[in-house]
Amino acid sequence: MLEIAKRTLFKSRILWSEKVRGAFKSEGERDRYPFIYPRDASRIGMALDKLGKHDWVERHYFVLSKLQFHTGEFAQRYDYEGKPKISRPKETDATALALCGICQHFLETGRKQFLQRLLPTLELGLKYLKHQLKENGLVYGMHAIHESQEIENGYEIWTNCWTCQAFRLSSEVFSKIGRPGTARRLGQTAKQLYEKIMEKFWNGKHFIKCIRPDGSIVDGKIISIIAPAWSGILPDDAPEMKKTVRFLRPLWDRRIGGYQRFRKLEWVKDWHWYDGGSGSWLNHTILMARLHANQGQKEKAKECLRWIRQVTETFGSLPEHVSLWEEYLEWKENELKTGIHVTPWLKIGMKNAEKNAKRWRWAGKSFKVVPWVKSIIWPSAELVLNWPILEEIWKCL
Repeated sequence: MLEIAKRTLFKSRILWSEKVRGAFKSEGERDRYPFIYPRDASRIGMALDKLGKHDWVERHYFVLSKLQFHTGEFAQRYDYEGKPKISRPKETDATALALCGICQHFLETGRKQFLQRLLPTLELGLKYLKHQLKENGLVYGMHAIHESQEIENGYEIWTNCWTCQAFRLSSEVFSKIGRPGTARRLGQTAKQLYEKIMEKFWNGKHFIKCIRPDGSIVDGKIISIIAPAWSGILPDDAPEMKKTVRFLRPLWDRRIGGYQRFRKLEWVKDWHWYDGGSGSWLNHTILMARLHANQGQKEKAKECLRWIRQVTETFGSLPEHVSLWEEYLEWKENELKTGIHVTPWLKIGMKNAEKNAKRWRWAGKSFKVVPWVKSIIWPSAELVLNWPILEEIWKCL
């Protein structure tokens, strides 16, 4: 399983395009997402740093720095010529994660020449993030990890947590390069944002997803409310995270296993957001495995790892998500009916999913399932990043 993840990560570089040579793409083979996503690439870079590919990571950020807007923002995604291909505007978390990746690379390697070259990129990105801090003390965005305005437009937890972590890591970086004043100010900004996150997003029972611009609340079983732990601003075993994980447990799919993002059509009504069928997601199941492990819930962590192992053995990879064949067909029918989002790469995604459909046995029952974007890279990055915690559980399977 880990070796499959490593092999996938080693396919992450773009080597055929002069303009973005060395940048990290989102998929290993031609499929649904032929783009550079700064969000995905940040986690890919962190994983490759763990595997010793420091030069690869530096090359990626040298390329990405040239794609940064003059405002300091990084776009949702870029094509293989380096042009913005924005379908979801104002994904503030993309900038936050890119800065986290730059900082993490320097803190891990100590390469001062890298930082000297990327310092203008870092400072401009921080300026942009500070500009997104509004009067209520939180960061604004229109879309985030799920790319859905229905549940993410406003002051959203994933975006705010990763922005907080970007300020924290930047403070460490400036402290190490002898700029204590800048480090102190960034540390104070991170502290203030952290306090607002805990004040505004914690409802006493679990974290909430989003505060909309009109003040209404998105409060429900949406997997990305684990963002405080995922980003690293809160320990996995914090009381708030324990309660949140317990709250999210119903997202475990009892039919085919794995964790869903959210229940189909409960929060997001547009069929387009169920690419390939709603399904169970590798990224989220990996993170929930880590949380279960660090919260002493070893059997639940084992259940997650057994599911991930079965996915990798069935498909030979860690796809974005796995869906029931019937749910895939239901989504496909609705997507083709509207025709709004039908692109050449969507058709490629459909063709690949159908070609790779397999029989699946879980909890004593057999189903036909499809892997959506079989060669996507981000889940492999998450497995590598979280393996030090998951390895002991893996040995007990």
